[in-house]
Amino acid sequence: GMWLQRLTTRQPSLDQIEVSIRALQEVLTREGGLSTEERKVEVMA
Repeated sequence: GMWLQRLTTRQPSLDQIEVSIRALQEVLTREGGLSTEERKVEVMA
């Protein structure tokens, strides 16, 4: 229990944030909610 809680309460790394944003963009694009132009997001590390 406590181990899982520590895992889920840490701040995400920049790599994890980038992966989640790209995954969300892909879903939105496939569902027609995001145009190709809107997909162009610059990741600031």
